[in-house]
Amino acid sequence: HRRFGGIREHKPMTSTPRYIRPRHAAERIGVSTSTLAQWRCRGEGPPFAKLSATVVVYDADALDKWVSQRVASSTAEAARLPVGGAHAA
Repeated sequence: HRRFGGIREHKPMTSTPRYIRPRHAAERIGVSTSTLAQWRCRGEGPPFAKLSATVVVYDADALDKWVSQRVASSTAEAARLPVGGAHAA
């Protein structure tokens, strides 16, 4: 941060951190943190890493890839996509 006449200048983030916590992962893909937690418990949803008993992280690139694998052009096409956040092969 730099100050100019009492105004703080914020440096823009040049890149997203590679590993992000569930709150940011949920915001990134537009679901709640509880949905992510349910998917983890059921073995569904985007891949994640459990670093300790209480620390879960998501790889931002893997999260984006997971979402891109679920893009559909029609409701008929969307009906053939994995349901309930299941992992895509």
